[in-house]
Amino acid sequence: MAKGTVAPPFELPDTAGKLHSLNDYRGKYVYLHFANTTTYTSQAEFDLVKNIYDRYKGYCIFVTILTDKDREAAKEFMIKHGYEWDYLFTDINSKVISTYKVSTYPTYYFISQGGNLLMSPAPSPTEGFEEALFRVVEGKDKPKPNSNQPDNR
Repeated sequence: MAKGTVAPPFELPDTAGKLHSLNDYRGKYVYLHFANTTTYTSQAEFDLVKNIYDRYKGYCIFVTILTDKDREAAKEFMIKHGYEWDYLFTDINSKVISTYKVSTYPTYYFISQGGNLLMSPAPSPTEGFEEALFRVVEGKDKPKPNSNQPDNR
């Protein structure tokens, strides 16, 4: 998926079964995080995501899409560790996983206020996402709309 193109839509349930779509987050920057709480690499980055979330939650929405088979255990993991952002569930072979070309966990995307991909894929917290987000928040790296895909902010 090319940077500047419209982020593929999705509609997925949260822990209570309430459906959330990407459109629910329109008007905000979105750090989209695909993870599985049973994988070591996902577990290792959750605390790093939390640190960025704690600093930037007023500027950016954090959404984690979990592919755990045991959704109750995943919910308990998120609550136990104090991860307070939105987390949604899907199956490992779902359309959203194939559309976003998720082949490893974690995988990240950064979506503009207008719903376009700003970073595709986005860097992980260990690869400098916080610095990239800071540049956007401070206006030093303001996203420019793709001429073919207007960013309707």
